[in-house]
Amino acid sequence: MVMRPASFAHIVIFGILLFAQFLLFPMPGQAQTDLPNKQHRECAADEMRNRLFARYPKLKKRNAEIEARAYRFFLEKKLKGNIEKRAAFTLPVVFHIVHQNGPENITDAQVLAGLEYLNEAFGNTGFYDQGNGVDTDIRFCLAKRDPDGNPTTGINRVVSPLTNVTLSNDLALKDLIRWDPTQYINIWLVHSINNGMFSGYAYLPFLHGLPEDGIVMLGSIVPDLGNGHSTLVHEMGHYLGLYHTFQSGCTNNDCLLDGDRVCDTPPDNTTAPPGDCTAIVNSCTTDTNSGFDIDQNDINWNYVDYGNRPCRSGYTQGQADRMVYFIENIRQSLLNSPACNEPCTSQLAVSFNAGNTTVAVGNSVDFTNTTTGGTLYTWLIDGTPFATTTHASYVFNVLGTYTITLLATNADPNCTGTFSLPVEVVCPISAAFLSGNLYPQPGETVDFTNQSTGATAYHWSVNGSPVATSSNYSHHFTGAGSYKICLEAGNGFCSKTFCQLVFVLEGEGECVGTFIKRIGNLDVNEIGYYLIPSGDNNYFLGGSEGNRSIILKIDPSGNVLEQRSYKFTSGNDLLANLLLDDEGYLVGSVRDQLNTVSQNVFFKLHWETGLFAWTRSMSLIDHFRFDRVFQHPVTGNYIFHGLATVDNYIRVVLK
Repeated sequence: MVMRPASFAHIVIFGILLFAQFLLFPMPGQAQTDLPNKQHRECAADEMRNRLFARYPKLKKRNAEIEARAYRFFLEKKLKGNIEKRAAFTLPVVFHIVHQNGPENITDAQVLAGLEYLNEAFGNTGFYDQGNGVDTDIRFCLAKRDPDGNPTTGINRVVSPLTNVTLSNDLALKDLIRWDPTQYINIWLVHSINNGMFSGYAYLPFLHGLPEDGIVMLGSIVPDLGNGHSTLVHEMGHYLGLYHTFQSGCTNNDCLLDGDRVCDTPPDNTTAPPGDCTAIVNSCTTDTNSGFDIDQNDINWNYVDYGNRPCRSGYTQGQADRMVYFIENIRQSLLNSPACNEPCTSQLAVSFNAGNTTVAVGNSVDFTNTTTGGTLYTWLIDGTPFATTTHASYVFNVLGTYTITLLATNADPNCTGTFSLPVEVVCPISAAFLSGNLYPQPGETVDFTNQSTGATAYHWSVNGSPVATSSNYSHHFTGAGSYKICLEAGNGFCSKTFCQLVFVLEGEGECVGTFIKRIGNLDVNEIGYYLIPSGDNNYFLGGSEGNRSIILKIDPSGNVLEQRSYKFTSGNDLLANLLLDDEGYLVGSVRDQLNTVSQNVFFKLHWETGLFAWTRSMSLIDHFRFDRVFQHPVTGNYIFHGLATVDNYIRVVLK
């Protein structure tokens, strides 16, 4: 049975009693006291949003980014003084009735009545046309297709104790049944919310397409026209981007940024219902700061206010514009949903095979249509049509990954299907060359032999300057220094580059100023890893020689003054860091092999005497080495820092 509003006399009497109760028992922030439970508040949208923000800070950031874009959009429109006329939108909804055979398990006819009233509210017609609101140009349709394209009534029923949902098991409720939230507005109808505290809640558009997205409300009030039904209108407003009119109280320095971010809803600082629908309430004096020329009364007739539900009868034009913005820019996938189309009456299964899904640039791929039940076809690459034939072929001349889609239809206008495959376009070239000598002497000529594959053109450069376009190249080195030899190999569609450094050395003699010098034994695998000043105008160089640790003392010209080797581990030593401490000791750490699960050894060595003050071992289960060592300026202890696979490590070793 459809509930109709009480007579005006009854409303006035009830309003007086309610107002008296409010004076005797003031409850700031409480709303919907027209319900028997005085602790009841209509909407939990703010609580649910804050819960998500606390748990997922990235969602709070996403909402802020979305609001920033909306602000820029409406600021530009405000400066231009107009919002373009738009076409009406129809959005698909599906009702999931989660019940235990209680009053929440409303009939299909009551659901249809609730949807009709929702359209009247958004169209400002019927009962809801009371001279206050505007036609939002937004309408809703009950889904005719389920996510698989099969016929549906748009009404699902699930028996579950989660019909008595709490705020903490919101996701569990929605996991019972959910249709793709990018294609449907999911509305879950339940028996109670948080032990009777709330009538409904919804999430703002920042959650579009995520598992929690949608509306939850009491099923029993959906068909309650003139009272409880307006909660559905209220929650749909949140779903489409509206805040409560009392958001942030009286703050109104910029009506596009403060409060509910709508400039034709005056600031509101109360959630208490008015005494009756004609009562005048004015809770703020900041109206003229932004948006209004004169002070305004609170609009307790607004759907997203907390006025008595029988009083609500409209959205403003500014609210309509904001909802349309979020439909067009955040929830736009709903506009392309086929959910409200009649189901397909003839079987259509769309598919195709690709000759290759990884192809060299400049080559073509054949696509063989294997669709059944289709008669008309459109082939698209990244959404752009390129053929309308049954089968298709495409030449890929640019590197990248592309999505090939086949759109198929038949004689039934409601039968449309798509199928997509990715195609990766790669460069087939391998650029490489062999160097005759990486350490020539000045005056020597070095041959570079091209080893590239898949290329047809070559460009050689030395230190960035082009020198040749031949397949192979020879270079005469006239002076000492480092030279970067590069080969770019191409085929007209793509290219790859390979480079090597060549060091031209002066030999073993005296070096002056800046120099490049080779030291060590070419027949032994040696690594110079860490260089520090020695305190006497020379340097210590630490590293490895074969499987042993090595420490060299060298002068500023690169001459080796002294060399010592040590064996710290049972594996292949690598001396990874050095420090000359405040007492003249060399402090460092060694590990057995680079980037393996291994052992680290710390040491303290007096270089002049060759004696170790101590050595200490540390075994780790992770791929790890200590790369830095510091001395604490107060305690004198040694702080070793290093990096493992995923973690940083700090080890303090007593002096």
